[in-house]
Amino acid sequence: MDALPYGSSLLTLFCAPCQARRQAAGQLPALFKTGGKKASILPASDPADDRTPTDRRTQLMAAPFKTFQEFLNYLDKLNFFHMDLSLSRMDRALEDLQLKRPPFFVAQVCGTNGKGSTASFLASLLEEAGVTTGLYTSPHFVSPAERILVNGRPLGEDKWLEAALAAWQAEPRLTYFEILTVMALFLFRESGVQCAVMEAGLGARYDATTATAADLVCYAPIALDHTAILGPTLGAIADDKSYAIRTSAPVISAPQFPAAESVLRKRAESLHAPITFASPVPEGTILGLAGDHQRMNAGTALAAFRKIRPCLRIPLPRNAALRRPLSREGCSLYRKEPSPGSRRISSTAPTIRTA
Repeated sequence: MDALPYGSSLLTLFCAPCQARRQAAGQLPALFKTGGKKASILPASDPADDRTPTDRRTQLMAAPFKTFQEFLNYLDKLNFFHMDLSLSRMDRALEDLQLKRPPFFVAQVCGTNGKGSTASFLASLLEEAGVTTGLYTSPHFVSPAERILVNGRPLGEDKWLEAALAAWQAEPRLTYFEILTVMALFLFRESGVQCAVMEAGLGARYDATTATAADLVCYAPIALDHTAILGPTLGAIADDKSYAIRTSAPVISAPQFPAAESVLRKRAESLHAPITFASPVPEGTILGLAGDHQRMNAGTALAAFRKIRPCLRIPLPRNAALRRPLSREGCSLYRKEPSPGSRRISSTAPTIRTA
């Protein structure tokens, strides 16, 4: 599929059910409502925001970082492991930047085991199909810039700094994960992506990735994790993660334990969201990530791709075109370019299992 230039009428990329669902939820972005005009990248005027343009300029001048390295230092001070379970800061930042309903397709990937791998497989499938694709994952290996990729490549320091300043100006109190999530959406819009694959961080109910609209929700296997925060039982954890299902957008899931599956089914049914449970890719399929468990992650990504394909009007690919992006050579998890502030990460490095 030829990538449309950003500012084209992206509404033509989406199938009728996607359009109807967004219109019913009042989630069509300004880009779609104005007949294809490019949405402004300037912060939206908010009646509750009494800052004058002078106030905003003064605030920007007071930003605690002016260079990419200073921003990395700022991130370190935010504390990687600090959490504040609320979406209020994300809501303010995304509304200010007009990113509550991004002008691109959003696939949110949740779960416990394998969500990073599933997200990377899905991004590779989309890239191979000619879709300009943004991938947001965590954690990083060397540099935070590895978390935000466009067509498998990190973005430059200047773009990172621009996004960081925009996010900080919109809401100075964002946490570590929140500011990176806002930056990812900002950078994806500025890069003209057609689909963003967003890996959730912790849970879903209060996860930063849930603050923006999603056109498809994907689940890797759910298991016991972060029990002190999400709950002591599998059912409680699945309940938190089920809040990623927030509209009638389709849901794709890996097979789940019965306690988790029943929670996801109940949530999906309450919102009239169709839910599909995926199967692993066949034995012997060459994958870019090691381990038999990756067959299920690849199968979930493949099922998600097949659901997205008609929405983005992607031509039906041949089997070889589906195998190639799942292989070692095509997987987005292998960085093709050096990340800002890091050494080059080689695709021949030992395989690391991600979650």
